[in-house]
Amino acid sequence: MPGVAACVLLQNEGTWTANGASTNHLTFLGLAPFSMGLKSLFMDTRAVIQQYFKNLYGGDWESLLADNMVFRNNGKENPPGKTTYIEATKRFLHIAKSVEVKELIVEGDKACAVTRYALLSPTGKTGVCDVAELFAVRNGKIHSNSIIFDMLAFHEFTAKG
Repeated sequence: MPGVAACVLLQNEGTWTANGASTNHLTFLGLAPFSMGLKSLFMDTRAVIQQYFKNLYGGDWESLLADNMVFRNNGKENPPGKTTYIEATKRFLHIAKSVEVKELIVEGDKACAVTRYALLSPTGKTGVCDVAELFAVRNGKIHSNSIIFDMLAFHEFTAKG
């Protein structure tokens, strides 16, 4: 089509290249007009995090995670990969029945969500867990999540059943 400039989008292990890139293991992602800009092709950081919390209960939140994501809880780094994060989150969701995002601060590809989870123990005891969640987002995927919360209060809640 005369007069239409397009960008060929290729992915190489998370790195985006355009028109004529020569590298191994490229995946063709499609064509986009240059006028769109690469950033607009993906959800921005705020949109990804908002979608994650919206989907956390009953939605497809796992698809928002990068395969090689890093998960830290209270400074402890877990084995890399989204499987560890998915397993830990699913265990937590057995007692965390809802989440309220109290505040979401976004700067570039980083975000901090101040959240409050409503807890319900197997015996019917209720409580809350306030968490600071530090995210890094690239190419529309969550690449890391570091959570910080009061472990002592959480363990006391779970010990009382």
